[in-house]
Amino acid sequence: MEILARIKTGFFEMKPYRLKAEEGSLSLIPLQEGGEGIIVLSEGDILSVTLTDGRLPGLEIQVRNELYSGILEEGCSLAEVINYLKESMNINITCEYKGGEKHA
Repeated sequence: MEILARIKTGFFEMKPYRLKAEEGSLSLIPLQEGGEGIIVLSEGDILSVTLTDGRLPGLEIQVRNELYSGILEEGCSLAEVINYLKESMNINITCEYKGGEKHA
């Protein structure tokens, strides 16, 4: 599965990344040439991942010394993202749904 997200990199700046979950780590791989390097977050450093339902689903990855926040690509299913992350990692995942009726 390919998960694409726009991660906040500055005050009004967001850059596209691909999220790749592997056994024990989550990598943020830049999609732009000459962009920042690959960010590798070890499972032990990830405190939580929060997914927020919306027109464009929100994403927050809280690690010990930093917060990575952004939005997932349009049409990305939160259930698919959860399952993808759970396949290779043992981390806390929080989902926030608005309305709740269709998700109950």
